Amino acid sequence: MRFLLISFIHLCTVLNGMNTDLLMGLDEKIEKGMVGNYTHEAYGTVEVSRVRRQLMMKHWGSSLKGDLDHWQNNNYRITWNDSTVKDDSARIFINFQIDSQARIKSLSVELLIDFDEKNGPQSQEIVFKKAKSE
Repeated sequence: MRFLLISFIHLCTVLNGMNTDLLMGLDEKIEKGMVGNYTHEAYGTVEVSRVRRQLMMKHWGSSLKGDLDHWQNNNYRITWNDSTVKDDSARIFINFQIDSQARIKSLSVELLIDFDEKNGPQSQEIVFKKAKSE
């Protein structure tokens, strides 16, 4: 038990002293991996792109597009650029699923599907799978 505690303290010390440029490099690698097309058989295709350093998401087949801003961990908040969905209720959180080798496998979004007066908003998680790179 003592060995595990010492190992954990050592790991924390190493992580605390890590070069932040190295961590930023990993974040940038992951963000570059987020770029691509994601599909869902019922909701179609969304495209994540990167313009300069800003991640953006666009839904194919509609005019919906917006900026993805990092929220925490693998979660991003999308702010729609469409003036018809500008209010705060239109802010949706996107979660990227990352495997053990820092590859993006899919993204998910919780969509509001109903509002029940007794139970409040009802949502459903929708998963878009990343298309294979060519």
